[in-house]
Amino acid sequence: MAATYGEPSSAAALGAVPKPAVPPVGVNAEIAKTVEALSRDARAADARYQALNGELREAQGQMGTVNDDSTASRLSSAPRQ
Repeated sequence: MAATYGEPSSAAALGAVPKPAVPPVGVNAEIAKTVEALSRDARAADARYQALNGELREAQGQMGTVNDDSTASRLSSAPRQ
């Protein structure tokens, strides 16, 4: 840029430092509400997952018992050689 426009000569140009943008009033409150809502959704999803996982494990245990009983029944009724 210096080749095209020359070297900066004003004090403002030499010491120019970009300032961070300040969000408008109320944006931080909206961000906080959004974060809280997402946090609540995550906790609810985790609770649903834990409940479903428990139900799945219970069903797997019941299926294992049914399968064991069925296998034992077939073995006891099978002809022996």
